[in-house]
Amino acid sequence: MRPRQVVRLLAGGENDQVEFKSRIEPIARDVCAFLNSGGGTVLCGVSDDGDPVGVPKKDAAQRVADALQKIDPAPAFSVSTVAIDGRTIVAVQLEASPHLHAVGNVAYVRLGANNRPLSIPEVLERASESLFLYFDEQPSPVPAEEVDEGSVQRFLDERARIRGVQPRGTLEDNLLRLKIVTTQHGRQVLTYAGALMFAQHPERHLAHARVSLVRFSDHARQSYSDSRQFSGRLPDVIDAIEAYFASTLREIGGHLEGFRRRRLREYPLVALREAIVNALAHRNYLDPADTKVFVLPGEIRIKNPGSFPPGVTAESPEHKPRNPLLTGFLYDLGYVERYGFGIARMREACAEHPLVSVDFELGPRRTEVVFRQKAADLDLDQADRDALELLGRGPVPSRDLVARLGMSRQSVNVRMRRLMDLSLVEREGKGRSTHYRLK
Repeated sequence: MRPRQVVRLLAGGENDQVEFKSRIEPIARDVCAFLNSGGGTVLCGVSDDGDPVGVPKKDAAQRVADALQKIDPAPAFSVSTVAIDGRTIVAVQLEASPHLHAVGNVAYVRLGANNRPLSIPEVLERASESLFLYFDEQPSPVPAEEVDEGSVQRFLDERARIRGVQPRGTLEDNLLRLKIVTTQHGRQVLTYAGALMFAQHPERHLAHARVSLVRFSDHARQSYSDSRQFSGRLPDVIDAIEAYFASTLREIGGHLEGFRRRRLREYPLVALREAIVNALAHRNYLDPADTKVFVLPGEIRIKNPGSFPPGVTAESPEHKPRNPLLTGFLYDLGYVERYGFGIARMREACAEHPLVSVDFELGPRRTEVVFRQKAADLDLDQADRDALELLGRGPVPSRDLVARLGMSRQSVNVRMRRLMDLSLVEREGKGRSTHYRLK
């Protein structure tokens, strides 16, 4: 850090990213709070009102390292020394950490110019977000007597059919071996994964483990035409949402594959299903918010609590499940085809669709999957949709469009010019070599 940067920080005063300390030794809590928040800088050798008072320059970096030995796990930091008005200022710079740090078993966060200790529920939520704690393996408040034995048996049968894993032992043996049931304080209860998958009424104990769907009439979300909630066992929730989309998504075209007709809906159903499965399998259930689905003009947004695990991005997805037990159950039932393949499957389904793209918008503690129609506000007729669906499978020569759409060459040319004006289609080549493709 350069002197002018330090002067700028001094002029700005203490805030959520800057802390002044007259000495080096008591900086552990401040560093811990910055690590657990958005990062920041501790300036040692500065009074509370921002006056440079200086600290001994000798062994400054070592003294900082010694002061931070109280932090667990050990933090990453950088130290620089600058001179302001002839006095030594030591700047300790921190970046936000993917881990949860504590001093003396107390974790701190930065709030304005102050440090605040996290409560036990907040610590658990942060630990789950950092994959230090697997929520789904923990004991739930649901007694083992509330397990739906029929659901467990159907799971065992489906797992044998889909994955070839034959059940062994009694039902009680499987409840313990699969971690559907665990023991807490001498009594048997369902794990959270067991409750979400196999409880008779999971919504009575985990009210936030639901999906709220709202169909808005405008992007301002001022009015809506449909609102409903999906709750219960996760497989039932997934199936119910898929059935809802299957019955409400408009059909915009189709084509024959052999003797079967392939339907083309306004959004790819397989991508929406994958997004719902991912949201419910990987969300942070320690966050009291529910999973939300917003159907807006031209787009569908699926938002769930919990960001991607540390080191995982939408561009480089890895199999680091926040809820490995829950994910394993869904995999055994066929809801998850391959571990770590959900994002790729969504992208592939949208790439094959002529009018839909998918994006991932991440926050510190939330994930939002956004499906957008590339021509959401256009009034496309059936011939337009047929042409776009045809071009979605690859470039097509103009003479083939005439034959396959059953139109005159002049009608095809007029329609293609209109679709090019709408930035949906582009033309390549000239004369007899002219062909069209999706833009």
